[in-house]
Amino acid sequence: MALPFAKTCLYFSLILGFMLFYQGVSARYNFAPADQWLEENTPEMGGRSVLLVFRDGKVIYSKSVNNLSRKQKLIGKMVAKRTGRDAEEVLQDLSPDSKIAIASCSKWLSAARS
Repeated sequence: MALPFAKTCLYFSLILGFMLFYQGVSARYNFAPADQWLEENTPEMGGRSVLLVFRDGKVIYSKSVNNLSRKQKLIGKMVAKRTGRDAEEVLQDLSPDSKIAIASCSKWLSAARS
C-alpha cells in the first residue's frame, strides 16, 4: 500500500515542480504584442508564419499562424498540379516542427547564426 502512495507523491511533486518552473518562465515574458503582430501581419507575409523565440538554447515561445486567402490556396493547388505534388502537402499548415525549403534565403539565415 505504501508503494502506490510513494509513486503518487513523486508524480505530483514532479508536476508541481514543472508548473512552478513554467510559471516563472511564462510570467517573465509578455508575448501578447508578438501574437497580435503575427495575426495582423501574416497575410502580408504570404498567409503562413511561424515564430520561435529561443533563450539559452531552449524554446521559450512558439506561435504559428496559418491564414491563407482563397487566392493563395488556388495558386497553391495549381503549383502542386504543375509540379506533380500533392495539394495537401503544398497547402499544409505550418507548425514549429515544419520543414520547408527556403532556397537562397538560407544565406542570410546562415550569416545571422555566425
